[in-house]
Amino acid sequence: MSTQESMPRLAPGLAAERVVSPGETPPVETGISGISYPEPPTPRKAWGPVSLTLIIAVVILVAVGLIGMVTTLNL
Repeated sequence: MSTQESMPRLAPGLAAERVVSPGETPPVETGISGISYPEPPTPRKAWGPVSLTLIIAVVILVAVGLIGMVTTLNL
């Protein structure tokens, strides 16, 4: 390792003896308020009552049809 690598790097434009004061640095993330883009609308909550009713109706119709097919085959 050379001595150049072990020495800390300075920010561009700073003299070797100059130290950056706290007022010259940008604020941390918590110091910035607001968001940079609009938030998407919140999604609807889970399943609505109409969609659940339709799914249950289709399942019942399929079950009745399958039971009807099985009973006519056994006769």
